Amino acid sequence: MKYGIGIFGCGGMGGVWSKVTTANPDCEVLFTYDPNPEAARIRANETGAETAKTPDQIFRNKDVDIVIISTPTFTHPDLVSQAAAAGKHILCEKPMALTLA
Repeated sequence: MKYGIGIFGCGGMGGVWSKVTTANPDCEVLFTYDPNPEAARIRANETGAETAKTPDQIFRNKDVDIVIISTPTFTHPDLVSQAAAAGKHILCEKPMALTLA
């Protein structure tokens, strides 16, 4: 099985995860997303992915099996909740959140 990947956050850690996933023959990065469109475009070019205009474009895509969340920590809870609601497998950079709340 080949796993479709969506990467949220295209900075330093997004770059690490894009390299790791593209090196795995069982993974294919399908989408990159970043509030900075240029960062998303750079990662998309590196991986052969498409840039998503919104997070929802990734969450609603049936071919995306796994999302990698490598955004700033304060954005993790919301993105993880949306990914779970969409039925996606989730890899979230640490820490998951800044507080227990």
